[in-house]
Amino acid sequence: MRLKQKLIVIVLTVCTGSFAVCAAFFAMKMNVFTVRMATENNVRQLEAKDYVFSQMVTDTRFDAMGDIALEAYLKYQFRRCFGEGYALLKNQDCLVNLTEFEILNPSLYRGDYMVQHLKEGQTALMMERTISAFPDYRVLLVQDITAYERETAGQMKEYLLVCCGILAAAAAVLYGILGKVLRPLGVLTDAAQKLGEGDLKVRVLVKGKDEMGVLAQAFNQMADRVEGQVEDLRLLLGALTHEIKTPMTTIIGYGESLLCLKLTKEQQENALMGICRGGRRLERLCGKLLAMVGIYAMTPEGRGRHRMEGRSPGDGGRAQSGNRTGRTKGPVQESDIEEETCGHINRTGEICMEPAAVEEMFWEAVEELSPLIREKDIRIILEIEGEPVINADRELFVSLLYNLIHNSVKASQPGGRIWLEADGEKLAVRDEGAGIRAEDLPHVWEAFFMSDKSRSRSEGGSGLGLALADRIVKLHHMRADIESQEGRGTKVQVLYGKI
Repeated sequence: MRLKQKLIVIVLTVCTGSFAVCAAFFAMKMNVFTVRMATENNVRQLEAKDYVFSQMVTDTRFDAMGDIALEAYLKYQFRRCFGEGYALLKNQDCLVNLTEFEILNPSLYRGDYMVQHLKEGQTALMMERTISAFPDYRVLLVQDITAYERETAGQMKEYLLVCCGILAAAAAVLYGILGKVLRPLGVLTDAAQKLGEGDLKVRVLVKGKDEMGVLAQAFNQMADRVEGQVEDLRLLLGALTHEIKTPMTTIIGYGESLLCLKLTKEQQENALMGICRGGRRLERLCGKLLAMVGIYAMTPEGRGRHRMEGRSPGDGGRAQSGNRTGRTKGPVQESDIEEETCGHINRTGEICMEPAAVEEMFWEAVEELSPLIREKDIRIILEIEGEPVINADRELFVSLLYNLIHNSVKASQPGGRIWLEADGEKLAVRDEGAGIRAEDLPHVWEAFFMSDKSRSRSEGGSGLGLALADRIVKLHHMRADIESQEGRGTKVQVLYGKI
């Protein structure tokens, strides 16, 4: 049985029970009222007839009469005064019976009144009163009140018919009202079925602030979250496949060098250390990428497609270890060793915030991109005020910088320049490359969006770089801005000061 039918049955059952109780109460009250009214009328009649009877026999001399003569005289006067419906009683005997009923045992009739149900559906009201002038004699009134009871029964039938009509009308109105009230529930059911079939865009219209409106709003929130999680999973899988390329390229490059080239012992050690770094980085990246779903609630803000906690590094590119462009010495190997020994990087992939120098992370990202930078002869210009230190997950933030610098390298012409700027409030990556069209700027943070698809595909891009960078920024409670002019370059800022 459907909910609508159940509600109708329940409501009608309650209403029917209520009407039945009211009808029983009403019938009882009507019977009591009828008997009471008849009793009051008969009491007045008895009093009047008793008075007349007493006056008629007051002047009579009873001393000279015997018992038989007295009794005969009283019977005569009783017939004259009382008439039909009355009986004269003395002790257990009925002396005069002017009723239409047979009086067999007068001792049974005691009290103010008595209702007697007789055969053939008749009902009699009986009242008894002692004659004031003759205490040994009693008057019994017997009145047929069957007509009153039938009238009451007729009124009850009319009442029941009216109740049935009211119930029928109430059922029709209730059917219409429940249909309107439960219609949103049917809409929600259809939407839930579509969502279960894979239509992640389905939503329901929220009307009002009642329980149905709250339920519809909760459904929409659930659908938004499901859509965001599915989109995030899609992004996660793409990013996982994409990001493995960077450390794998490092491992393969050094491995081929060991196999195909004749290297000095120092070069072999450097190659083996590069392979170890690539393996350790691959391990950390996989752990963090796979933990992205588990830290869903850590996102400071997220709606729709940007709900995912950005934790994965970004958009492609080859990476091999080598000398930094524009810097002859740096703590890359020392930093890698420290990461393995100090315990700040959790191998389970959890987010580990720690103080990190912005300059060191810049150079670490540049180091990973050094083969591509050398290939295009890009000049890296570092402009840092002071020694800015931020609280961040070092691995993720290096991935963020890797994405930004990698995009700038891909957008730059051979021999171009890239500025890496930082101070206590923000950092920026600025280039003088191809730039981004104005109509594409609002979409650059979206996953899989590529402004120049032909160039991005040819260079191995997948449109994930800035989307993943955006998630990393949000995870760190920072803000990213982008400024670009087509043909004049792009500047991406990350604000980590007071936002």
